[in-house]
Amino acid sequence: MIFCTFPFIALKTPAVFHEQIRSLERSRTENFLKHKIRSRPDRAELVRMHILQETQAEPSLQAAQMKLKRARLADDLNEKIAQRPGPLELVQKNILPVDSSVKEAIIGKGDPQTIQLCSFEYEKQRNGLKPAESFDTYNGVELFFFPL
Repeated sequence: MIFCTFPFIALKTPAVFHEQIRSLERSRTENFLKHKIRSRPDRAELVRMHILQETQAEPSLQAAQMKLKRARLADDLNEKIAQRPGPLELVQKNILPVDSSVKEAIIGKGDPQTIQLCSFEYEKQRNGLKPAESFDTYNGVELFFFPL
């Protein structure tokens, strides 16, 4: 939409002036658009800037090609997420740091105080006081892993 940049003209001015102003505005807009079209980047530049996709497919098939590509990526991501190790496995491999008393509980040497601590954390999580990032069960003890 093009807006008039000239100040308001009194209604008493002749119609010829109004027509000249309209003509000047139109030529100004035409010049602006011609300049923009001349300085427009070519297809290779748009591909380099990742605005257009580099593809050999017909333009009518490009949308379907993009949907297929996204579906493949989603399937690959879901497969990788399904294969990732759980928190208990990460603790056992010393990838996820935990307190030594919790580690003893995982191994099975835990004292009753550690088991009570885990039970207390479970109750806090159930009541919504402190959400656990993830949990696992080992030897009948529910273990919770909280973000650091």
